[in-house]
Amino acid sequence: MEDFFYQLQEKMTGLITEQTAENLSPIQLLVILDIDETILQFLSTDSYKFWNEVTPEKKLNFDYIDNFKHQQVVLFRPFLDTFFSFVKKYRDRIKIALWTYSPQSYANLISSIIKKHFKLPEDIFLFIYGKENIYNETFPKSLKTIWIDERMNKQFNKINTILVDDRLSNICHNTNYENSILIQKFQPFGMDAKREKLNEKNFETSINDTILIDLIMIIKILLEDFDEYTKVDMMNKEYETYSVFNPQRLQQRPILKKKFINKYINKIIIKKINMNICSLGNISDAIKDESYLFE
Repeated sequence: MEDFFYQLQEKMTGLITEQTAENLSPIQLLVILDIDETILQFLSTDSYKFWNEVTPEKKLNFDYIDNFKHQQVVLFRPFLDTFFSFVKKYRDRIKIALWTYSPQSYANLISSIIKKHFKLPEDIFLFIYGKENIYNETFPKSLKTIWIDERMNKQFNKINTILVDDRLSNICHNTNYENSILIQKFQPFGMDAKREKLNEKNFETSINDTILIDLIMIIKILLEDFDEYTKVDMMNKEYETYSVFNPQRLQQRPILKKKFINKYINKIIIKKINMNICSLGNISDAIKDESYLFE
């Protein structure tokens, strides 16, 4: 009886615990992370001078790796360590991957840096993709690439895959927009590839960033919703038809309707097409950076 009330309490609070994990449905969630300006910002040799101008006191506010020898810096988004700890705790439910528009060599390098810095298992990333895995520029980072990949054993589809990215163009095409989260750019040294000096506005925005905490909450909500699926639901063809953030699904699923729809979904009109896009934080820079999409 005590165990029953304990489990009931956990369900009421929306938390996922070790004890309840044994009874969860087999549905896993695949979270594909972009790299630059999503989970970190990289300063190359050309922009290293801006890092040198930062006072030691301000540097203490960042989680970073300073490669003085090669004049390069990697600045990690706040709470990235918390995010990885969450993923490690629930690896039976959550799979993560990296997909960048940069070359594969860069993706592999960043993956190694992340795993070493955060002491992550070698196999923490289900896959690591670069621009070589983008086969159609009209549909960049098309999630169909994942869904038709035989190596995935048909584990992932529209209902259990999300792409987290700071670039609107990677998200706003028909293949991805109901399976993506447009995330506020992490840009302490500016959004331009050449970077810029650390100004006070970007500094304050960066060190007070809680976007990854919000991402954890979204994942918890989705997993809680998955727990409500029955075997009949999973065998139903609609299970594979609905996307994660499909408006009809968000309205029909009680947990998503109650906890999700109003807080995270924003309507964006791109080339006269209404798109309900899930977003986190201030996405104005993402829209400004790719204003051509609205022409």
